[in-house]
Amino acid sequence: MVLAIAGTPTTIAQTNPCPDPNCPDNSWSAVSVFPVRFDLYGHCNGCTGKIYVRTRNCDGSCDIYVEKIDMDNPNCTCAPGDMFKSAIADLFLRYWQQLPSNCQPSKGECVTNWRLLIGGCYELINILTKPPYYQHCPGAPFLADCCIAEYRFCRDGNDNVTFEQIGSTGTTTTCTPPCESFCGYIPFYDPIAAKRALSQSLPESSGVTVIPNPASGKTRLRCTAVEAPEVTAEIIDLQGGVVATTKGTPNADRTVELEINVAKLPAGTYHYRIVAETTAIATGSFTVVQ
Repeated sequence: MVLAIAGTPTTIAQTNPCPDPNCPDNSWSAVSVFPVRFDLYGHCNGCTGKIYVRTRNCDGSCDIYVEKIDMDNPNCTCAPGDMFKSAIADLFLRYWQQLPSNCQPSKGECVTNWRLLIGGCYELINILTKPPYYQHCPGAPFLADCCIAEYRFCRDGNDNVTFEQIGSTGTTTTCTPPCESFCGYIPFYDPIAAKRALSQSLPESSGVTVIPNPASGKTRLRCTAVEAPEVTAEIIDLQGGVVATTKGTPNADRTVELEINVAKLPAGTYHYRIVAETTAIATGSFTVVQ
């Protein structure tokens, strides 16, 4: 990816983005951060980053707003559209249990009240002290500067989740440079097949088990089928900060156990990211109780 913008960002985070007349002002949650992959659709191989989202309940719907998306490796070659689409799909597939609980489908059921909102315009921010990221540019009031997609979520008896777009509302917002339009880059088809095919080309780690989970004191991340000579585990809080790291070397059977001291961490949900060299080979979540 060519990073085209440097210096101070011209956009600022919005306190009440994509306001809707059917919702009270400032009804969005605080920002939550999730490690995601950008390669679920066969592009951006090995590229990873984080997606920053807010949620709200609005007139019977569960709204998810994408505030920004950043990259772990600024040298990763990835088109912005592929990055947005894959990050959102990964959020839906892996972290749906951490999104609004009243919209989560029961086993064997489907729900149709999820709305995804992304800004019509985003700016690529590239400053030396932070990873490059895309941030929503402030725009017109109400929903004029945002595009909306409505989704149907289904959960089978094995807890596998699929989604499909069932409706959308877009605008013809004209973005003022350096902001660009991203309304077209929302996932509109089920990515399960792409995800399944992709897994065959990522052999570095077949799975991670967190023991114990929930954790207090210390917990261990056990990784299997690790090909790299050394891996690093990063523990990330919901604000996107790395709160703990540790390194490990795989055994002869290609497993590695990474011990993390969580005794001083506040109770809550944390993400882990297993990194080999500069590539994330596994991500997930666990809970800390104190």
